[in-house]
Amino acid sequence: MSTANTRSRPSAIISCGRVQPVALGLLILLSSPSGIFAHAVPRVTQPAANAVLHEAPREIAIRFSERVEGRASSLQVFDAHGTRIDEGTATTAPGDPWLYRLALAPLGSGVYTVSWRVMSADDGHVTDGAYVFVVDGIGISPPAAADQVIAVTGWYDALVRWLGMLGAVAMIGLLTASLTFRCRRLPRVPSPSAVLPWLAVLLLSGGLALFARLQRLPVEGSEWAGFVTLVSSSVGQIAAAKIAIALLLLGTFVAYWRGSRGRTWLWSLALLLTLLLLLGDAWVSHVAAAVVWRGLALTAELAHLLGVALWVGGLGYFATLFWWGAFREKSPAAELAWAIPAFSRLAVGAIGLLTLSGLYLAQLHLASLGQFLSTPYGRILLAKLGVAAFMAALGGYHQFVVHPHIVASLKRSGRSVDRSARRFSKTLRIEASLGLLALLLAAFLGTTSPPSGTPSHVAEALRQVRAVEDTQLTLEVWPLRPGPNAIRLTVTGRDGQALPDATAALVQLQATGSDTAPLGFTLQRESAGVFVKNDVVLGIAGTWKVQVIVQRQGAYDLSERFELALSGQPEQHVTSPPAAASNGVMILLYVGIAGLTIVLLIVSKRRLSSALRRLDVPNQP
Repeated sequence: MSTANTRSRPSAIISCGRVQPVALGLLILLSSPSGIFAHAVPRVTQPAANAVLHEAPREIAIRFSERVEGRASSLQVFDAHGTRIDEGTATTAPGDPWLYRLALAPLGSGVYTVSWRVMSADDGHVTDGAYVFVVDGIGISPPAAADQVIAVTGWYDALVRWLGMLGAVAMIGLLTASLTFRCRRLPRVPSPSAVLPWLAVLLLSGGLALFARLQRLPVEGSEWAGFVTLVSSSVGQIAAAKIAIALLLLGTFVAYWRGSRGRTWLWSLALLLTLLLLLGDAWVSHVAAAVVWRGLALTAELAHLLGVALWVGGLGYFATLFWWGAFREKSPAAELAWAIPAFSRLAVGAIGLLTLSGLYLAQLHLASLGQFLSTPYGRILLAKLGVAAFMAALGGYHQFVVHPHIVASLKRSGRSVDRSARRFSKTLRIEASLGLLALLLAAFLGTTSPPSGTPSHVAEALRQVRAVEDTQLTLEVWPLRPGPNAIRLTVTGRDGQALPDATAALVQLQATGSDTAPLGFTLQRESAGVFVKNDVVLGIAGTWKVQVIVQRQGAYDLSERFELALSGQPEQHVTSPPAAASNGVMILLYVGIAGLTIVLLIVSKRRLSSALRRLDVPNQP
């Protein structure tokens, strides 16, 4: 085989397959978010933040974006003197773990502060925050910005998560090396010196994760009481299970080393336990907060983690253990001539898996290109995509430049062979180092809130915008509950400027399916183009039809119909399924990526067979 043949079109196709991560950033723009939240943050608070109330509330109720681990969380109320006035009876609602509430004794007039610190039962992250309400005031306060929600989870948690990912990825690389580099006839399980350090990393990361979560629990009493509370939570149980799995891995390896090495079922068991570690990471990720299609979201997260583990873990093995063994052979170039296409077959499959699952996950977390630069999550994801693109570029360099030189040098001997092999050594180690950086960025992504999950801290509200003739009507109603509500109508031109000739606004509400007469009233003019009315009492839960009439000076009246849903219960936390599931364009993208990956795998296998025939090595299945 000549050098020219090694630069054939199949090589170009494989190189294109290695740059699939670059295309992922562009594909995100065609996707639609589904509102997956990250960390448990308030969606609805009762009373609302900064509310001025006629009567004291009998309970504090906060609906969070993720399920609350009640045994590892707290909800407290303080008066204006800083004295805690609740009895510490906060609990999640039966059958509704998103609703965290606290019964209150009768309160007097004054200013009260609600403070919460909760652990998500979905991803295990801890957040806290506070807001204020006033008793013995008048009117309904419009929605106001509440105090900032703080994610207690930070860089320390990301580093601990990185250690755990690093250990699991290294184990995947070690256990799949015998399949990737079959011509070397490697043992299914490497030696203890290669495995034990990574097992120690797994155990260390598991212990540090438990310790970090224990320090953030709002539990009073001894450390032992806090530990019992943590382990009784779902997140603590998953962390403890990962430690137990690491110990089972250790026992499996010891049995393999001390017993017959022909017991392949021990290798299969070790690989299964390592996959369970990845499943544990997926189970406490951002997608764990999904309710609708939760299984699909968790499967995509697991597939994404597996793709990362195969690619980066394989790179790690290739750059260390395999490389050191190659230079103990008589002809390192002959080893690399078949090893590079063998690893390319693994890389193509892993990148295809990464691209498919990554595109789906991006639909859950990102809404637009602007969020790449405007949010911390987007910037970290952008950096991760950049690192993946650089890794893919190095893979193309290995295919286009290094591998042809190595194949051509097989006819020669001396410095040419050594120079080509050492050139590959440097760039391979750079690619493996970038893989470690990509894992670190992935760990920080796991502890950073996606932008599509930034909810409002105040009570739910309706906001509908309608174009009527040459104007735009914006209707807002809050809190959408039976009882007092506030209504605001904003009348603007198409340019967004308020219409000064709008003199009055009339509203009529009719409960659908009810025999009650419609409610009619006039909104009060607050400013040019803005009409409001507080204390609009609505008594029936269900759908309401709203007729709005705007009177203008020197022009025809404006009339438009709206519809609102008045909920008798706090809204259930429902995550919509991704819009792409029914979007033909996105389905074609998924099918195209899967088809391209299959083609590239076939081409990679043919290239490997060609290299083995050149070296007179029996082809491996």
